[in-house]
Amino acid sequence: MTQAAASHAGADRNLLFGMLALQMDFIGRDALIEAMQAWVFQKDKSVGAILVQRGALTAERQTLLEALVQEHLQQHGNDAERSLAAIGPTGMVSEELQRIADPELRASLATVTGPSLLRQADQDTPAGSVGTPTSSGQRFRILRPHARGGLGEIFVAMDEELRREVALKQIQERHADHFENRARFLLEAEITGTLEHPGIVPIYGLGRDANGRPFYAMRFIRGESLKEAIARFHSGEAAGRDPGERAVELRQLLGRLVTVCQTVAYAHNRGVLHRDLKPSNIMLGQYGETLIVDWGLAKVMDGSAETASGEPALFTLSASDSGLTQAGSTLGTPAYSSPEQALARIAHRA
Repeated sequence: MTQAAASHAGADRNLLFGMLALQMDFIGRDALIEAMQAWVFQKDKSVGAILVQRGALTAERQTLLEALVQEHLQQHGNDAERSLAAIGPTGMVSEELQRIADPELRASLATVTGPSLLRQADQDTPAGSVGTPTSSGQRFRILRPHARGGLGEIFVAMDEELRREVALKQIQERHADHFENRARFLLEAEITGTLEHPGIVPIYGLGRDANGRPFYAMRFIRGESLKEAIARFHSGEAAGRDPGERAVELRQLLGRLVTVCQTVAYAHNRGVLHRDLKPSNIMLGQYGETLIVDWGLAKVMDGSAETASGEPALFTLSASDSGLTQAGSTLGTPAYSSPEQALARIAHRA
């Protein structure tokens, strides 16, 4: 068997493993897509091993699935293409996998989806890629939706220049024609991009898509929110829980809170007030990162920030959001707002 044939056979088997894991509800669609994307860059590992490494699949289920893959192959004459063809089309997951730029994976997918659908996936619509054009097309190629808020929506995208996954935030279409919404969205991107701190998500690019809607690309955080971590901590408050284990988890959460306070102090020193601090706007990365996100309601003070640390006060093109906030208006989440904020008398202490 030639090296090319062996590589193609490996793609077939890994795709078969992933499809069977998905059909048996052992993993979700996003887990499969992320594992296949990771496999493209580390083909010395199997998709099963990658899923186990990422915590999306148990080692016991990996062993069970490997046996099932072998049985499926034997049933179809040890021909991986026949096995894949027997599985048949798998809807949107196949369409999203087809967007992964790997010839071996695409060849395997053609067995499942048919060549006509594969050709259709190659014809990207203008909304499928955004950013400054590169030699291979637009810089940011949208892979899948990730989350939606009040004003914007976030997609997972591929940065075609640096070959990394990013979070791409775009103003929702229903808000795109409103001047104040666009102004607030752009102010959020500008503030987030100007605040350079380990506790604030870095911005990689700002632009407009083919329809003129603004977007910005930032680091994609894999992890959970502080809200989810707190809920998980309290869900373990059962009788017989080890007090030592509880104490360690509590100290870890308190450590996250200290990091949040340091990040907020930095922002205040730059003259920026977040105005919507709450557990769901604090992301916890898989390697100890604690980041404050969603600066959409942030306010830039009128150059009155103290700069004891030597950091310059923040200056944005709009100078402040005073034109976006009517006098006496209340912003933020009521359950996490101070009385001063509820009365629209916001300051650093509040």
